[in-house]
Amino acid sequence: MSFPKGERMYFDYGNEGLDASYELLQSKVAAWLAGQDLKEGKDFVVRRFPGAAHNESAWRARLDEPLTFLLGDGSRPDSRHPDLR
Repeated sequence: MSFPKGERMYFDYGNEGLDASYELLQSKVAAWLAGQDLKEGKDFVVRRFPGAAHNESAWRARLDEPLTFLLGDGSRPDSRHPDLR
């Protein structure tokens, strides 16, 4: 399987509730994408939001980040949180 050229992907997760189990899988996804000669921050973004859960209020609090990355000029969204990858 290969990643479609010219596409961008955004992934994020918290570390509370259901999201607490996502970190290992997300690191594997990021490694696979990097193995496709994709650049993190340009072709894909994987973000960790400490203290965030898997629910609508958590997604609402960070909705600007995926929208900026996916619909903007392709640059990495500015971080509001110091612990983001």
